[in-house]
Amino acid sequence: MKAYIAGGCYEHGRNSFLLEGSEYSLLVDCGTMQGSDTPNPYLSKEQISKIRYVFLTHSHKDHVGSLEWLYQQGFCGKVYLAKETYEQMPVKPREYVLLDISKLNTVRIENDLEVSYGRSGHCVGSLWFKMSFDKKEILFTGDYCEDSEAYICDVLRDTNVDMAFVDCAYGNKIGMALQSKEKLNEKINEYFNNGQHLLLPVPPNGRGFDMLKMVSSSGYGKNIVVDSVLKERIDASPLWKEWLKENSIFQDIQEMSENSFDDPTVIIMADAQMKSKQNQMFAQEIIKQEGKILFTGHTDLNSYASKLVKSGQAELLIYSVHQNLEEALILCEKNQWQKVILTHCSKELPIEDGSKFLKVKSKDKILF
Repeated sequence: MKAYIAGGCYEHGRNSFLLEGSEYSLLVDCGTMQGSDTPNPYLSKEQISKIRYVFLTHSHKDHVGSLEWLYQQGFCGKVYLAKETYEQMPVKPREYVLLDISKLNTVRIENDLEVSYGRSGHCVGSLWFKMSFDKKEILFTGDYCEDSEAYICDVLRDTNVDMAFVDCAYGNKIGMALQSKEKLNEKINEYFNNGQHLLLPVPPNGRGFDMLKMVSSSGYGKNIVVDSVLKERIDASPLWKEWLKENSIFQDIQEMSENSFDDPTVIIMADAQMKSKQNQMFAQEIIKQEGKILFTGHTDLNSYASKLVKSGQAELLIYSVHQNLEEALILCEKNQWQKVILTHCSKELPIEDGSKFLKVKSKDKILF
């Protein structure tokens, strides 16, 4: 079998991985590289014509943002995804199968294709996939986080596969997830003790619920507000009991109603890259009031978020919703994976075991 890296290795985005079997191909994720002049996966029309099935791990643009482009290039197959992912996607797949996490988590699609799946702990609807395809066993962790404060993860243990594609988005930049959360909690309490407002821009689906848990246990107490997008998701959280840990279903968080606050307040906003002009104006108001803006995840190239960080008007402190190298290696030790490709990482990582950990980049092809 051949695996082709259509994106997602040596770059943070464009996650897209092609498996070429003897009769047809599978594609796992079809992501966009935000801010790039060439944002779509590195797939030719000939490659796309052989894709019979697409599997989507979750709804974030770096995993699904090029689906419409895929159709434009001639894809006419079937898409498999969680029903919650389908609901979150602005561009819906045309022919699809919705995977229900509450039911049997294995589906036989063809005689040579059986797929198991579980929750990856990254956001509502996020899945990992274990595939038996064309006499090979392949695993895709998707964006994987066992230590999420909010999301349930069906942990991967004692699985045996020929090839594993493993999330390592944080590379070797930070320590373990617990350490990064402790640093962030210290920073939040520092702002509160200084009497400062704090603006936390987050994705609409993902870190928002984790951040709510962390901030609600900080000194800010009940002085927490969210924008209308997050408020809508909070109100809907009881519907997602199969994805959220029990103490992550919030019902008493208030929606922001004005741009100035008397007491130190945390404002959590569902606009991780600060694309909205209105939100950009609000950010400048926070700066004028000597408040703080803290980004807790990747900032896209040329985004307003990256400009605020580069100018020193905002800080960047990663809140772990992916794995780093140390965590990825520990996960590998708890499973029997013959070959491993670390994905979502923007640089080559310092791993000596080249027989197991394959050093590949986007556009590379692997035979296994």
